Amino acid sequence: MINVLIHGINGRMGQEVLKQIEKADNFCFLYGIDKDDNIEEISNIPDVIIDFSLPQASINMLEFAVKNNIPVVIATTRIYWWTTIFNKKILWSNTNF
Repeated sequence: MINVLIHGINGRMGQEVLKQIEKADNFCFLYGIDKDDNIEEISNIPDVIIDFSLPQASINMLEFAVKNNIPVVIATTRIYWWTTIFNKKILWSNTNF
């Protein structure tokens, strides 16, 4: 069973991802967080994070993922935020990205 955290759970796509996870036999919904939630407060580390949030919200989530060695599926639009991520150099420290 793959434990999933959905980042951007309150959005339309986050809700659709949740529906699909609940239908799947090999996935388990662990957490759903959104822009006002603190990802550092979760008590169980997920196996994967699916991100359907806003670009500016993705940076904290990615820092958490790198720190905890969690693979991430990023489905956020407006890719310009990659520049900020590369400038913070968080991608260089983890092979999951």
